[in-house]
Amino acid sequence: DSADRPQLEPTPPTPPPTKAQLRAKRRLERKMRSLHKLIAHLDSLEDQGYMLVFTDGSSERFEGLGYVGGYGVFSTLPVSLSAPVPLHMKQTINAAELLA
Repeated sequence: DSADRPQLEPTPPTPPPTKAQLRAKRRLERKMRSLHKLIAHLDSLEDQGYMLVFTDGSSERFEGLGYVGGYGVFSTLPVSLSAPVPLHMKQTINAAELLA
């Protein structure tokens, strides 16, 4: 009989999202729409025969070493590379970006 069964407490309702959470959700949705448009555009360019090449350079400070820079190049071809900024150059983000 039901009197012998333990009674389960009802789960409290989920509180409605705050204004900040709603803004963050809308912002994320806008970014995702933009990302999907960018991916579609890049796919279209690749379909038209364009070779896509992406580059980036960076510099980071290491304790005891100072700044160390590096850069990378990635393409849709099976040719990509990453390398350090040469030691005779300043190890800045600007140097790394220019080399990329």
